[in-house]
Amino acid sequence: MGGPWNPGINNDGWVVWNDWDGSDYEIFLYDGTSTTQITNNVDDDFGPQINDNGYVVWRGSVEGTSYAPYQLFLYDGTSTTQITDLPLPSSGWFSIESLDISNNGQVVWVQNPALCGLNTVFLYDGISTIALSQLLGWDLHYCIWTARINDDGKVVYDADGKIFLAKPMGYSATANAEASTYGSESLTGSGVFNSVALLLVPIGAVVVLRVWRRKR
Repeated sequence: MGGPWNPGINNDGWVVWNDWDGSDYEIFLYDGTSTTQITNNVDDDFGPQINDNGYVVWRGSVEGTSYAPYQLFLYDGTSTTQITDLPLPSSGWFSIESLDISNNGQVVWVQNPALCGLNTVFLYDGISTIALSQLLGWDLHYCIWTARINDDGKVVYDADGKIFLAKPMGYSATANAEASTYGSESLTGSGVFNSVALLLVPIGAVVVLRVWRRKR
């Protein structure tokens, strides 16, 4: 049905890609010596990204149907963890695009990039998931298409013709967890929010997301 595509490479020359295994697409890893198939299931896995520590992140379905939302998975060289838990949509929403991973294992992505006003930049910091954009009075015409992260945890993304930089501002100890705090500022003109801290917990904060991880 198809061949290998979506290749990625790290600075050590390790290469990842997705390839058709006879029934669906799976993720493959070349470590400079040999090739390993790191997924083996009945669902499509594709779009892998790899960092310099050999961590691989990709999109995959867990429902066994093309109508299910794709989830994100992270391979740390030993085991695979599912880092999103998107619900089953009624209209095909909850797409994940613009996936990126830092050398510290932090993952950033844009959710629903084609749905302006409903799309959001998310960051997985190794413990919890944080919304870095939207949900703060953004008008429905705002579109976010691309997000990238560096090894300092800084995230850059585009929104409504502007470039935003989200910077870590430390950690906040709460009654429920220790959550990353981020502030966003516009680099190209005034933005709708500047230096806003988004907290994951406690209840009553700006954004509340359930921390959910599952071994695959």
